[in-house]
Amino acid sequence: MRAAVFDFDGTLTRRDTLLAFIEYTHGRWGLVKALLRFAPILVLMKCRLYDNGKAKERFIRYFYEGTEISQWEKWCSDFCDRYFEELVYPAAKECINGHLRKGERVLIVTASVVDWVQPFAERLGVKEVIGTEIEKKDGVVTGVFLSPNCYGQEKVNRLRRVLEGEYQLEVYGDSRGDKELLALAEMAHYKEFSDRK
Repeated sequence: MRAAVFDFDGTLTRRDTLLAFIEYTHGRWGLVKALLRFAPILVLMKCRLYDNGKAKERFIRYFYEGTEISQWEKWCSDFCDRYFEELVYPAAKECINGHLRKGERVLIVTASVVDWVQPFAERLGVKEVIGTEIEKKDGVVTGVFLSPNCYGQEKVNRLRRVLEGEYQLEVYGDSRGDKELLALAEMAHYKEFSDRK
């Protein structure tokens, strides 16, 4: 059995969708203000002195804690409607279609929050998304992570939990967050689509 595994941000998309999603829901000035507010933590994170999962959780809670679930779901769906063609590489769409035509299992494994990746996956014909899960409770989003940030080794851990049996893996990634996942593959593709239009 064969499985094709795709990272999302920067691999299938032209840029990081966390920042794009925040800009979509809160405007450019709202994003800039938050980046300034969180600048010390973001610098520490880039220097690997602060856990990137904790930083991301704080960032997401800052924007979305207390958001009604219906509003959250609408934002996620509308974000895809607005930005799908702008963000997703055409070559990535063709590649996914090729794997699907061959009857292979196709998965997206991402550090992004599953909720805003899922509409993109559905449009791409991908049924399985593994990513960072956030809590929804009493009708609102809390922003609390229900799973570890799906980054680095956690991508491998999560993938192994859903793949049963022996699979030949073909993996597509673009960053150090995909290093462990790429190392797992029989065929690894690094920045496969980034130079294509």
